[in-house]
Amino acid sequence: MPSLNLRGIILLSVLSVEYLLLQRFNGIWGTITNQLGFYFPNIEDIFLRFPLLSIIFFIALYKKNALKLIEENLASKVKFYLFLLFHIIFITFFYYVLCEFRQNKIELNLFLIFCFITLLLASLSLCLSLLKFSIKFNKILIRKAWKPTLGSLFLILFYFILLESYESNNGIVWPIKWSTFELINALISSLYSDYIYDIETLLIGTERFSVILRFGCSGIQGITLFITTAIILYLLEIKNLNISKLRLSIYLVLGVIFSFIGNVFRISALIALGTHGHEKWALGSFHSYTGIVLFLILMITFFIIINHFHSKSPYILTLKPFLFENSASPFLIPFVCLLIGSLFLKILTPSWDWWYPLKVCVLFCILLLYIDKYKKIMSIKFSVYPILLGLIISILWVTIPYQNSNGSQVNDFMDTTTSLKIIWLIFKILGSALIIPVIEELAFRGFFLRFLINRDFNHVKIGTYSFISFAISSIVFGILHHHLWAGIISGCLFNLITYYRRNLFDSILCHSVANLSLSFLIIYYGRWDIWFN
Repeated sequence: MPSLNLRGIILLSVLSVEYLLLQRFNGIWGTITNQLGFYFPNIEDIFLRFPLLSIIFFIALYKKNALKLIEENLASKVKFYLFLLFHIIFITFFYYVLCEFRQNKIELNLFLIFCFITLLLASLSLCLSLLKFSIKFNKILIRKAWKPTLGSLFLILFYFILLESYESNNGIVWPIKWSTFELINALISSLYSDYIYDIETLLIGTERFSVILRFGCSGIQGITLFITTAIILYLLEIKNLNISKLRLSIYLVLGVIFSFIGNVFRISALIALGTHGHEKWALGSFHSYTGIVLFLILMITFFIIINHFHSKSPYILTLKPFLFENSASPFLIPFVCLLIGSLFLKILTPSWDWWYPLKVCVLFCILLLYIDKYKKIMSIKFSVYPILLGLIISILWVTIPYQNSNGSQVNDFMDTTTSLKIIWLIFKILGSALIIPVIEELAFRGFFLRFLINRDFNHVKIGTYSFISFAISSIVFGILHHHLWAGIISGCLFNLITYYRRNLFDSILCHSVANLSLSFLIIYYGRWDIWFN
């Protein structure tokens, strides 16, 4: 019988292919929304947001009991492959219906009926391929799963309500929307006399530079993300916390206020940049990454407060012990520096990342601080398996089309001098092949994969398997990369080579080979969109 791990990899691979095939139809959902007069769920809602939120809430609520419940009720091998085949057939029919609708061969009402039936049957088949259902198990599943399922469904529906309320200028988000526009206008009008303000058309700025403040930039998404992440963090650490619900609610309210104020200053700064002639910078890296930085600052502050004042066994956060005496520091400090440095440099750089050589040198120096500790936790033994797997991963990345590539960055890079391009390419290849794999593998396979099994991760051997640590580390690895599904699959494969070889060096070698071969494939085929994304 296929193990839960193997089933998860097969299902993830099937869903990834389906998601990539169906993404080309995303434009249809905007047309349907316009015809219906309300928001209609798209491919991301069906394949990403709802199932991922349900899984995250389920794991956060029940932790190891969630895994035990699934493992004790796995479907037989025959049912697994049979119902997986049914699932693929239903999705194929759904794909056919989408093609017919795009060519105006099916009416909207009939299309919606077909969509509902095929996706319902496809989802049911997927569940039957994984679990065996009995009266006893159904009762347990309903009792255990209704909370996370209802919670994720409520969150998505609440998001749709917020979106509809924002666009229609009434409802529950109107006070937030009005306050946002008024505060931004107050800041802009105090600096510039040619300010523009029209809340009906969502237009705000100056005559020299103005923006349409859509829902995604209103700050409401950031507030929703903060509340969701904070609640999940609370649920994961609930046994280690001593905090009342009232105190938690106060922290959440304060977080919402700071998130709102931070977004007001972010949009105001963006308008100021554009007004002073830096339109590309304002609408590019500054717009994309300042929101991420503000969210990270808010979440780190929330974690520090919860850890310091309400944790039964708080983490050591004082600077010197954390940097040099904490056992997690060699695994996490380089990774944290990589994230923070990349985010701030992207914000401060309006064009392509010409600063990459500097980042590589700084990260190399940080790794040297812990070189003696790295020698103790891994043995250098070369094997053909990580090399072959790395080559497969690089082919996976180069075959995926990127829809969000930054064309202006590619053009700026091509327009620069040949000598600067050569120097940058040398450091990019060296950094991608030698520095980044070491940092990411230390963090994910060296720390997170073990920490998610036991907070005292030093007592967990490298390569120890746990479904929860396998799933969460792979998903987070995917989220931190430009292409979610390629990142998740790569994270799964890096985890597998670690389980098989039980040596951190093998996952580093696999990652290095993948990045090195991908670098040459990018240069050979001109796939600059993978780097400039």
